[in-house]
Amino acid sequence: MNAVKTYFGAVFVPALFAIFTVTTFGQGTGGASAVSSVEISPSKVPVEVGQKVQFSAVLKDASGNVLTEKPTGWYAAPFDLAKADENGNVSFFQPGEVTVIALVAGKPTFTKVVVKPAAVKTILIDKVDRALIVGGTIKLRATALVSTGDPRSDAAINWVSENSAVASVDAAGVVTGLSAGKASLKASSGSAMGTITVNVVKASLRELSVEPRNASAKTGDVIHFKALTEGSSGSYEPRWAVSGEGATIEDGVFVAERPGSYLITATIGDRSASASVVIGARNVERELKVVSHSLLKETQGAEEWRHLRSHST
Repeated sequence: MNAVKTYFGAVFVPALFAIFTVTTFGQGTGGASAVSSVEISPSKVPVEVGQKVQFSAVLKDASGNVLTEKPTGWYAAPFDLAKADENGNVSFFQPGEVTVIALVAGKPTFTKVVVKPAAVKTILIDKVDRALIVGGTIKLRATALVSTGDPRSDAAINWVSENSAVASVDAAGVVTGLSAGKASLKASSGSAMGTITVNVVKASLRELSVEPRNASAKTGDVIHFKALTEGSSGSYEPRWAVSGEGATIEDGVFVAERPGSYLITATIGDRSASASVVIGARNVERELKVVSHSLLKETQGAEEWRHLRSHST
């Protein structure tokens, strides 16, 4: 009578630690000892983030005969890139190299899979509601989306103007009006493409100003600036700029991280206007007031700190 013995152990593979049970048989036929080779398929398969692939294992004995035994477990590592279920279905979450492991007779057999970022399926371009003046510039914003509708921030987007005599566009999506007319601009990433039409007009502005002309705030406060025009009935998109480091402005929204004085400039065509803002340091030191006392023995507790601020211009 053949003896049956069971051993407990562990197998280590890169980024994986799996506990397993190995059952060995005496000099009988069949069982785990009959397995001589294991082949995992598919061995080379193109995989993208978001896909799920079914893997299978073919077990053979020393004579090359296919066995009916199945793997006792499936694993995928690193765990943050992929996950496998008990049937060999592997879901891929992030790009990188993934090791797919089949546990057979207490021994791991694995194959490696290179996971690529999900292909871009759609390009969305934010609308431009205002006309662009000849000589003026605007910044277009495009978002690359995969088949699930999720954005891919690492996707490279290429810009092309189909009416280069009317408007040009650079690699960053900055459009410059060259002559009156309409220009079709395309953003592409791989086979995905999006299109937007920009209206370029000639305009003669008598005056351009920025409001508020002067402002003061603390670091971290948000100030909204507006570009006001006179002498033209059209509505135009200004180009905003801020002098010095430690502050940013986009669409007239200004925020400073460092104290100091800053010059805000709005430009439409050949007209420019400026405003100034003085930013002071934010003093977060305040007197603490004890509200109550409480002894925490077996009760869990936590602290919560809040900083409330308000600012208006």
